[in-house]
Amino acid sequence: MSSENRQQNREELNEKEVKIKYVFDKKTRDKIANIRMTARWNIQKLVFDFYGLWVVKESQIPELQGIVKETSQKLSEIDPSLKAHLIAIPLDEEGIRQGELYHQMLYALKHQVITKILERIENIQGKIHKNSKTGLLRLIDRLHELNIFDDQDITDRLNVIKERVIEEEIETLKEELNEELYQLKKSRFAYLEI
Repeated sequence: MSSENRQQNREELNEKEVKIKYVFDKKTRDKIANIRMTARWNIQKLVFDFYGLWVVKESQIPELQGIVKETSQKLSEIDPSLKAHLIAIPLDEEGIRQGELYHQMLYALKHQVITKILERIENIQGKIHKNSKTGLLRLIDRLHELNIFDDQDITDRLNVIKERVIEEEIETLKEELNEELYQLKKSRFAYLEI
């Protein structure tokens, strides 16, 4: 996506100061930033972030293309030189499964699942509010979609987490997830080759 911070001119005044003249005025830069932020938020709901590389199931690419097309149209309405585009690089799933990349992606996916759930339940004390419960169940459904390799362990774990939320066993869930996160981090170092 085109950046709102395109520079027309940059002048170094001294070792501590730089004078920058932007291509767009402040109001226009704010509009562009808002469009970019909205697009990024919509995209991140669909993708699994693997160290800055966004990984998605092939079936979700049309939805991503729609978001990118709409974003590009909004940007070009501000200035014809502004645009957004999608670069989709197909991954050979079988090849990935045979290599170290698969284990790294699986670790990152499990870590992301656990931390996202923990972030949501961390401040819940006692009985869970109905809206919080609904939001948490929606998050779990979204995390199912991020299971790009359809890993059975992750699917099973998400199903157990969902049961805990439905039964409102939040304290038990916190303990289990914190222990699981600890074990996951501990096992991660066992895979590192020196």
